[in-house]
Amino acid sequence: MNRRVVYLMTGPAHLPYLLVSLLSLRKFYNGPVTIGAWEESYWGAEKIASYFDGVEAIKRNPDYKGKNAQELDKIRWLQQSEFENENVVYIDADTLIVDCIEALFMNAERFGFCAVQFCDWRMNKGVVRKRVERLRGTGVPEEYVSEALNPRRESFNSGIFSVYNSKETLELWEDWTWKSRKIFISGETS
Repeated sequence: MNRRVVYLMTGPAHLPYLLVSLLSLRKFYNGPVTIGAWEESYWGAEKIASYFDGVEAIKRNPDYKGKNAQELDKIRWLQQSEFENENVVYIDADTLIVDCIEALFMNAERFGFCAVQFCDWRMNKGVVRKRVERLRGTGVPEEYVSEALNPRRESFNSGIFSVYNSKETLELWEDWTWKSRKIFISGETS
């Protein structure tokens, strides 16, 4: 089975973060890395990739560039055939890697999808609860919104996750992200 880390660069503002994230990643992971980059950031992603062995930049041309386009594009991209039978860890460019990422790969192999918790936040409190409540009326099924607000649920961070042969999960996540695209960080919220 192939393993890969992917980043998505939608604009040039996060290019310096990408460089720092890759430097931190290489302390714990030496496998292949793919940077998907929209036209406006491709030049920088390609330059950064050239500094590292095993890192490539490819152009992404999403069909949608409205609100939450980055959230939708990363989910859509990971459903493409190039990732079929690959164990993929997605990392936002503004993420510092401070420990081994092996558990992300292992949990994706075991469960198909692995999400990490955002800090120590819970789904039923504060800002997270308010965000999830905004899903009501978007087309995301009400019973799932209610279940997400369960006190034992940890808050999801859509900036770090892993996926392996989990087409159904990604399709459902894309559908809910699209339906809720008008709310703040719809991918993470849905």
